[in-house]
This record gives sequence, C-alpha cells and structure tokens, in this order.
Amino acid sequence: MKSILKLSLLVALTALLALGQTSLTSTTFSSAVAAGDEYVNLTSATGVTGRGSGATILYSGQEAMEVISISSTRARVQRGIAGSRQHAHASGATVYVGAPGAFANIAPPLGGACTAGTNQGYSPMIVVPTGRHYECEGSLWVEVNIEPDPLVTANVGTAATGVTAVEYGDGRRHITKLTFTLLTMTPVTAADAEATGILIYTLPAGAVVVNSASMSVGVYGSGTDCDADTPEVGLGTVTASGDTAILSGTATFESILTGTAATNCTGTVTLVTVSQGLGVETAGAHTVYLNSADTWAGICTITATGTVWLEWTLLD
Repeated sequence: MKSILKLSLLVALTALLALGQTSLTSTTFSSAVAAGDEYVNLTSATGVTGRGSGATILYSGQEAMEVISISSTRARVQRGIAGSRQHAHASGATVYVGAPGAFANIAPPLGGACTAGTNQGYSPMIVVPTGRHYECEGSLWVEVNIEPDPLVTANVGTAATGVTAVEYGDGRRHITKLTFTLLTMTPVTAADAEATGILIYTLPAGAVVVNSASMSVGVYGSGTDCDADTPEVGLGTVTASGDTAILSGTATFESILTGTAATNCTGTVTLVTVSQGLGVETAGAHTVYLNSADTWAGICTITATGTVWLEWTLLD
C-alpha cells in the first residue's frame, strides 16, 4: 500500500517542491541492464535506500524505477513505474537518484517566469514521461539538451542526404537528433515572395505521432542581396514552394513546427520549441522538411546549419 501511495505521488506531481534548490544525485550503471532485469548494478549507491527506509527512485533514459532493496551497489527494483517504459540500458548510462518528489510529471512552460528554489526544488527538473530536462535560468524556464539513453536502431527513420541522425528511445518512443551543416535548400530564383525547403528526415512506415519538436538553426544567403532578409523557418511534412512569403498559408509547410522569423540570413541562430502533436496516418506523409519563406531581396541560394530534435511515437 505504501508503494502505491509513493508511485501515485510521482505520477500526480506537476511542480517541484518549493524548497531550496537541490542538485539531483547521479551515478551510472556499472553493467548493462536488460529490459527484463529485476536487479541493476550501480557505480555508487549514495542516497539509495530500499522501501523500508523511504522510497528511492532511479531514473535513466526515460525509465523510472523504484528501489525495493539495496545490497552494496546492487539494487532490486520495480521497473517502468509512473507510466515510464521498461527497456534496456547501456553500461555507463547516467542514473539520477532521488525521492519521488524530485521528479515531475508535467513540463513547465518554456519561456515562462520562474524562481529557482521556489518553482524548481531540484536541478535538473526531469519530466518522467519524456525524459526532458529543464532549468530555471535567468527567471525563465529553459530546456536543457541532455541526451537521453539509450541509442536505438529498431523502428528508426531515415536521415536525408547531408543530415546526420542520432536515435534515442526504446524502439517505440523515440527522440531523434538531426544535425546538418550548410544544407542547401531550393534556390530563390527572383527578388519576390518565394518559399523554399529541403528534406531532412523520413519517419518509418506506420502510424506515427510527432509529439514535439525543437530547432536551433541558422540560415545563410549567398552573396549580400539576402543577408538582411528575415525569412520564416519551420518544419513541415511537405516541402515549401510557390510564390508566398509565409509558411502559414499552407498547413503542411509548418505542420510539425510553426514558422518563426529568422533574425537575418547570415547565420544568426533561430531557436524555437513546440509541443503540439501531429498524427501521421499509415498512408500519410512521413517526410520532415526544413522550410522557409520570405519576400526575398534578390536571387540567392539559401543554406542552413544547425540541429533539429524530434520527439515521436510509433503506434503500429
């Protein structure tokens, strides 16, 4: 009964305790953990206690575990608690250690006002269902890009030419990191309103939900004609094209991440994150395009350098 109450507390928690901010203790797995293992080996057991001494949660790679008992650095655990998914972990993977109140179930509003130590009791704030990390920095909530564990090869998508993909997750729930340098988009052919785009990733076949996306991308225009342009940049399932200065005129041009105006075409980074949810049916477009649109000052070739993160779930 006590265990049920403890797990319920973890699931219901939507904000961290209003106490002085405390850094979460972390260790690593000293050996690989299989998806069905009941015992895990830790490099350090500092702060780890069994159920009889108060609940301890181990969190690694989007999986939360409750410690049942601990002997030296070997812990017997209840796997996949609080709605997280049980999966394999690599030796050396980071493991966060804390009481149930050290973890959150709902993410804070990105860019929203916060006070460290009041709104954020523990650092980092880890959201159990997604594995994303947040910090209250400069009185605003920001996401910290700490790469989750583990790397996966099952049910992954395909990176486009010139794009490197790193895949994390459990084979069904995925976080995909896409990086590219000077990726050439469709050339701008006249000094007028025009949309342009380039394929960066193709999701695997089947029904997919894109849960959220973030982009940290700088755009460049060849020559000087387009340097001062401020094109919209976004992510969609169809390549942007046609005589339009905005992406919002065609929903599929920005169906994954709504277009945001770049500061210029000289590489200043455009940073935006969205959590809107896009369902892609089996017969739907599984492609992900980096798109841009503007009333361009002249003829130019647009290239893009940066990183795109996609959080998605394969439903089939």
